[in-house]
Amino acid sequence: MAQSKKVLLQSPLLKIGLGVLFLLLLGLVFLPQICSTSWVNNQVKNLINTRIPGNLNFSQLTLSWLKGVQIGEVKYEDPAQGVNFTADTITTSKGLLALATDYTDVGIVDIKRPQATIILPTDKKTTTADTASTEVVKETIELEQAGDQKTKDSQSSTVLLPPVNAELNITDGSLLTIGQDNLKKTVVKDLNLLIKINGDTKIIDYQLSFQDDPGTGRITGEGHVLLPQELAESLDALQSKADLKIENWQIEDLLAIAAKQANIPNGKGTINGLFQISGKGTSSIGLTGNLAVRDLSLQDGPLKSDTPSIDRINVDVTVQKNQDILTIEKLQFQSPLLNGSVTGSLVGEKVQTIKAQAQVNGAELLSQFPATLNLKKGVSLSEGMIDLTADLSTEGTSTIFLANANLKRLAGIAEQKKITWDKPVKITVQGRQSPDTLSLDMLNVDSSFLQASGSGDSQNIKLHLFSDIGTALSEFEKFIDLDGWAPAGKLAIDVNVTDAGKEKRAVTADIKVDNFKLSHNGVVLSPVAPLTTRITSEVQLDPKMKPTSLFNSTIDFSSWQGNGTIAVENIRLKTAQTPGAVTAGQLKGSFDFERITTLLHALDSLPAEQRLAGALDLSINIDGELEKPAIALTADIHPLTFHNGEKTITEENVQFELEVLADLVAKNYTIKNFKLNSKPLILETSATLLPENKEQMISAKGTTSLDLALIGEILNSFAELKLTMGGVSNTPFDLQARTTAGKWVEIPKHSIFATALKADTIRGYGLDIQSLSLPLQLKDALATIDMKATVNKGALTVKPAIDFTGTSPVITLPENSMILDKVGLTGEMSNDLLAKVHPLFKGASVALGTINLEMEHLKVPTDKKLQKDITFQGTFTFNDVKLQAGTLLTPLLAVMKVDENEIRLSDTPMTFVGKDERITCSPLEAVINEHSLIMEGSIGFDQSLDYTAKIPITRKMVGGDVYKYLEGTSITVPITGTVSKPSVSDKVIQRALGDLIKEAGKKQLSDQAGKLLQKLFQ
Repeated sequence: MAQSKKVLLQSPLLKIGLGVLFLLLLGLVFLPQICSTSWVNNQVKNLINTRIPGNLNFSQLTLSWLKGVQIGEVKYEDPAQGVNFTADTITTSKGLLALATDYTDVGIVDIKRPQATIILPTDKKTTTADTASTEVVKETIELEQAGDQKTKDSQSSTVLLPPVNAELNITDGSLLTIGQDNLKKTVVKDLNLLIKINGDTKIIDYQLSFQDDPGTGRITGEGHVLLPQELAESLDALQSKADLKIENWQIEDLLAIAAKQANIPNGKGTINGLFQISGKGTSSIGLTGNLAVRDLSLQDGPLKSDTPSIDRINVDVTVQKNQDILTIEKLQFQSPLLNGSVTGSLVGEKVQTIKAQAQVNGAELLSQFPATLNLKKGVSLSEGMIDLTADLSTEGTSTIFLANANLKRLAGIAEQKKITWDKPVKITVQGRQSPDTLSLDMLNVDSSFLQASGSGDSQNIKLHLFSDIGTALSEFEKFIDLDGWAPAGKLAIDVNVTDAGKEKRAVTADIKVDNFKLSHNGVVLSPVAPLTTRITSEVQLDPKMKPTSLFNSTIDFSSWQGNGTIAVENIRLKTAQTPGAVTAGQLKGSFDFERITTLLHALDSLPAEQRLAGALDLSINIDGELEKPAIALTADIHPLTFHNGEKTITEENVQFELEVLADLVAKNYTIKNFKLNSKPLILETSATLLPENKEQMISAKGTTSLDLALIGEILNSFAELKLTMGGVSNTPFDLQARTTAGKWVEIPKHSIFATALKADTIRGYGLDIQSLSLPLQLKDALATIDMKATVNKGALTVKPAIDFTGTSPVITLPENSMILDKVGLTGEMSNDLLAKVHPLFKGASVALGTINLEMEHLKVPTDKKLQKDITFQGTFTFNDVKLQAGTLLTPLLAVMKVDENEIRLSDTPMTFVGKDERITCSPLEAVINEHSLIMEGSIGFDQSLDYTAKIPITRKMVGGDVYKYLEGTSITVPITGTVSKPSVSDKVIQRALGDLIKEAGKKQLSDQAGKLLQKLFQ
């Protein structure tokens, strides 16, 4: 026996088995350390991240048999949903050994400093929202279809808590948002949540508390849930109770977040509230509580300039739900603007009884929202209550409703005078809704200016409305600012709905305004004339009597401005499953442009000095989905006359064609073709208009065809430019542009544009321009032009640039640019162009000669207010130029007593400098009969003169005896006035001549004394 034991102990198999067992025990001991390695951590992360939408990361996962589990620096990111979550640590109080030996006592799970961050969308993505909304609707329909089955399943399902004891402790949590400005905002801080689970008693207790960012507001809550004790018990055995308390919670941050997502106001205020919720299973739930808002102030958003302030809003609610019965025991609200209450009950979605009443303080409403409601300035109201009541009840399968609205009186003060509206307005609506039909027993509106009545059911209904528009507005304008608008006339509306079979209804509406007149600030925009509109359509209904389509719809209208017809074969209304669509929609009309002009003036859409006239024939065709229509437009104006003050342009016929594919949701527009056709101009282009971040981007390519002869005629008659042009310019163009802050302003700053214009001939102002080439490019807010042409048998080369980066565009030239080279000088050039630089050329006629022009530099802001910042410097060179004296030279030659009026300009270059709103020229020498006249000085941008002329003394000026003493001398004469009316002072000239003659006399006496002495000594 002993021998066999010895053999067994020495057996290799035993040794191997013991070794394996030792290794297993060793691996088990070090298993937590192995699982805590970075390799295992990464494998765990990868395993989790393949199963969740976002990305989970943590710095370290530490496991231990004796110590608790610890996860450090937890971070979860889901960019698609705009959600981030972080936590410093997640720890458990028990290690793996304790959990393995007693899994029913989990211990404490601590989550320290959790932080949730919500990234608010920068733009309201309608497409995404619509898609999400559609999916929600689809899911809702599926849920409704499976509702009965789910109800049965829920009633039979059980929730049995296993005998586990645990405690979850979340401390120092916070909630942040990141808005459009990329700044973080703390919404909730100091969040603490304690959940205790007792598997023995089947009770879950919880406590919650957190604060707002300022730390003045606090929300606390506590409650418990008692789960079913036995496996056989259903959810109806579940019991719960919760208390929620809100203390001085500041709503400023919540409103700011909401205002960035929707068009609602910003504001301030505090909320206090106390709510208690109790329930048993899913069939019995009760809510009791009150909410108080204090010192609420609002601004921005849709409120225009209004800043309403409401000192108190109180809401009390008691609601009980038992099975399918929802009982509103009390819903009461009180505020300075509105007081009211609602009581009643519903069974499922069907109303049993509902009674509601409210009193709207109209005076307070108008006072708090004067800009939004367009209250007249200086009006303050003291009286004006609107009583509202509504009663709903069930009678068999029908719901009976009765609603009343009553305004008895408005009173106040305007410009220290009492104003009142003593004539009551009463509205009553009574009817019933059954599963098959809606019946309107009575519709009645009674007031001094409006009467309406109606009755019928879902198959046949008649409505009639009559209003004296003038009387109505005379009442309204006591309180409401109508901004100068004054319509008048007798309005009558008749609506008839009849059964057309197969869940169709035929609708006819006649709208007529007798003696319609429209004025604005005393200006008659539409004189007394009838205004009529007739609407017909067939409405297709679904089994729930909701409209789904409109067939064969027409709108015929006639007014003083024009008349037309809108016809649509089919309009399919939008549903959760299908988009809305229009088939064969067409508008055809004829309008009087001159009559429309008066309306455009009143709307500030056209300057008062501008007017349009002509007959407009308009046609618009629409097909496709309502949110993605295809639009084709043609417009024919014959003739088109444009008046600007006393200037007029008339074009015999102007035609427009436009084809657009639009995505109204995404704001994408594809212009397949746009064409403007007229005799002087033909424009054809295609383009796309797309959103880019918050802006709109347009890209267009096309061609222009200009008949320069006709363009020249228009410029001559309208702009008073004396130009004769010739040739046809067919040029392509390429444009890319985007909006600034959502508006089409500062377009050159954000555009790329390229084109090239050409002209065979342009004649005017003494210029004969041949073979003009004008390429233009705009990029990075800088427009560059490379203009080349033959001018008066010389060369024109100029490369101006326009810088749009500043507040005002600035025109510049490259340094040392040779602009004109041997360009023949003409009288018109001299008088109209060169005279703006030097007064000598005003009124002068040219015998012969050419000029060169070189610009050293040029900088010209286009804004007239920045005229003082204009600077330039250039040099004129005159080549064999001979002139006939003009406005300025004629009086100077008269002083010289020179009969010859032909002058020759020196070949010496003349430099001119523009600065401080004046042009200063270097001395310019003019030669007349071998006499040199030299002029220098400056000319203002306002054409004022500050010149001097150095006039040589001629024999005829002083006589032969004196001339021999004054030969070669000159006098300096100041020249003032303007270029058109120069002023040369005769007194100054006579004084200067007198001084010279005195000097000559002294020389003569000296000569005579010398001769006498010479004779004495002979």
